[in-house]
Amino acid sequence: MRKRRTLAGPVVFEGVGLHRGLPSRLVVRPSACRGYLLVREGEESPVERLTPSGDERGTTLDFPGGGRVQTVEHLLAALRGLDIDDVRLEFDSLEPPVLDGGSALFARRLMDIGIVEKEDPADFYSVAFPVAVESGDRLVAAFPSREFRLTYVIDYENPLIGTQRFSLAMTPPAFVAQVAPARTFCLARDLEAIRARGLAQGGDLENAVVVGETSLLNAGGLRYRDEFVRHKVLDFLGDLALLGRPLKGHFLAVAAGHDLHQALVERIRPFILQGRVDS
Repeated sequence: MRKRRTLAGPVVFEGVGLHRGLPSRLVVRPSACRGYLLVREGEESPVERLTPSGDERGTTLDFPGGGRVQTVEHLLAALRGLDIDDVRLEFDSLEPPVLDGGSALFARRLMDIGIVEKEDPADFYSVAFPVAVESGDRLVAAFPSREFRLTYVIDYENPLIGTQRFSLAMTPPAFVAQVAPARTFCLARDLEAIRARGLAQGGDLENAVVVGETSLLNAGGLRYRDEFVRHKVLDFLGDLALLGRPLKGHFLAVAAGHDLHQALVERIRPFILQGRVDS
């Protein structure tokens, strides 16, 4: 059994958003409430009550009153990966800062301020039976397990990526060492079209890996040999945080993306309201 966890004090993050490129300031505060409370432009709501949408480029959360926050997955991955259960997230812009393009700087600052236990126990949701969502040859699924494990498989025609598989029992030390530093990435051939859609305006070679046909555009190379699939695990973790609970189960994704991640979340969400809760 573990207790619920929050922060010892507030943490301020500043920078620009990944896709819109606008100045962004995010304050993450300790909270006496349960879960992740998102606040923007006078609207506030627990994350699990917001409406998610997304594509291969990120996850957006829509408030009932019309406000929205985009590209939240790296921030939420840091919170869920560190087993932080209860915080208030105050946004002054459409996106959180992109920082390093992953979750490492989010995680470092959160750990620096300190993570503290509360009195009440954490209420885990345990996957009770297999659940799957398919779209063509793409798949996401959840299976019963005593641990929280994420497994991801990607397959790109680009020879620098190819087929990669990564599986990890998710604990805070494993998240910090194996997943948090993995950066977002895109193919160089897609970059012009992405920016024509008004996306990746805050992206650069310091916070994203850009993959050419025969070489990386980043002078520093990769942080891991399989950094691409590790970042997909990071994205999956951030999207699973939309369930608003710590989890026990084995979560699998094959050639998936934010849309399928969220489809799995929507399949599981009703079971949380009536399902098994562990400590």
